[in-house]
Amino acid sequence: MIININSFNVGGTFMKKLISIAALTVFCAMPLCAQSNKVYVKKGVINPKVITSQTEPVAKARKTGYVNTETILEALPEYKVAKEKLETLNKQYKAKVDNEYAAIEKLYNSYQQQKSALNAAQRQIKENEIIQNEKAAKDLQKSYFGQDGTMQKKSDELLGPIRDKVQKAINEVATDGDFMIIFDVSALKGVVYTNAESDLSSVVINKLNAR
Repeated sequence: MIININSFNVGGTFMKKLISIAALTVFCAMPLCAQSNKVYVKKGVINPKVITSQTEPVAKARKTGYVNTETILEALPEYKVAKEKLETLNKQYKAKVDNEYAAIEKLYNSYQQQKSALNAAQRQIKENEIIQNEKAAKDLQKSYFGQDGTMQKKSDELLGPIRDKVQKAINEVATDGDFMIIFDVSALKGVVYTNAESDLSSVVINKLNAR
């Protein structure tokens, strides 16, 4: 077997006031992972390790190569369409969450202005209202951007089939070329040199376009 792709994962940090959800560009343009046959996205980075073929005797020397899955994905029209859809959804959901936090801020400021004129019971009611609204806003944010939220599911739906197709093409290139290992340089840290002759990205793209 060669590379395996893992699942997309989008997360958002809960903030007390206005929040800023990271752009999906990162989220979408990620390398292919070499773990189980799933798709992984971690802050917009596909997290591959090493892409290997079936084990054979060491005595038989076999070739190694590399791909850049970011380059491959960006060359696919369907990937660009899917990414645009995700970006549009991200903006819509972010706007809804921002509106909730803006309403909470307005409520809090109003409470601060009235606080001195309220008795203890009235202050408690106002404070509870703010706390409940803040919890609701956080729950809404999590429902959109949490690990199992709407964006995660939509990412799996739109990007999963594309990564599966890229996975299959890389498998075929490795098999056809008798490659023992194919690395994904878009995910490897500390790569300071690569030989262009070993770059199989264009080969994979050509195989995808030929289908």
